[in-house]
Amino acid sequence: MFGRVTVRLGIGPHSSIIILHSKSSSRMTGDFCLLFQMESELERFHSQNMQLELNIDELRQKLKASEKETLRERQKVTFS
Repeated sequence: MFGRVTVRLGIGPHSSIIILHSKSSSRMTGDFCLLFQMESELERFHSQNMQLELNIDELRQKLKASEKETLRERQKVTFS
């Protein structure tokens, strides 16, 4: 027989987990530890993903500025 427990870990999109556990308390503890580790890893990946998205946006802005500068320089050479 399995029971169901919902645990709130904090505020955020991945802050709840549902634990299905057996009646054995030692098994429940092991399952909870594993799910907590998985939740922690998911939060870490989410944070890294957000930082990567910010880095990509920053690099796109730099590329766009470089392209505009290159175009201005080409226009100067062409019209000189």
